[in-house]
Amino acid sequence: RSNEEIRSLLPDGYTPSADVDTTTTTDAGCLMVDGSCFTTDPNNFFGTNSDWNLCVEAAGQPAVRQHGKRCLEMGRDLMITSIGALTDDAFYEDLSATAEANGSRLILCTGSM
Repeated sequence: RSNEEIRSLLPDGYTPSADVDTTTTTDAGCLMVDGSCFTTDPNNFFGTNSDWNLCVEAAGQPAVRQHGKRCLEMGRDLMITSIGALTDDAFYEDLSATAEANGSRLILCTGSM
């Protein structure tokens, strides 16, 4: 992808500290920008060997169900903004048990702006 395409994926107002080298990716296929993995493929995201320790879910309830447990199984903390996904008691208990078993934290955010 070109620098222009990559910049379009970045948050509004964010400017990388240097030009994005679109030829350099991690072994997991992430494009690294200022130490952060940018990818649209969940397998690339979870496959990265970077030192990230917190995943912030901001993609809706289906994303919590699809990817939450995988994050916790990796020993990474998971911050959930779509806490409505946890109205299923069995699912909540499963995530809680997974977090405890892997030394992860399940962080719940409520409210909106």
